[in-house]
Amino acid sequence: MAAFVNAATTDDNYIAGYAAGVLKHALKLDVQSVDVRNGIITLQAGSMMAVERDKAVRLLAEIPGVKGVKITQAAVPSEVFPEVEYYNGYSPSGQFYNNKVEYVGLGAHYFF
Repeated sequence: MAAFVNAATTDDNYIAGYAAGVLKHALKLDVQSVDVRNGIITLQAGSMMAVERDKAVRLLAEIPGVKGVKITQAAVPSEVFPEVEYYNGYSPSGQFYNNKVEYVGLGAHYFF
């Protein structure tokens, strides 16, 4: 009996593996963290240059089942953590699922 695998699977684990493979093959990057939730990829930027980030977003957005790509970076090891994020994909907000959005965000988390 033969088993068939659906190549169009949009499971988050599948997307995470696919994303790690794309980044390793196309950009020669061994990323530390690729997190996928509900089709939205969150990638820690680490030491990626801006050109690599742009290419990564374009490549990752083409993966079947991907709804959006966020690239974040937290760089200060203390109780205040700055965050920079970039998102390009479908709006994750209810009635706007069909709208494409793109934004850059800045923020800080304070833990006490």
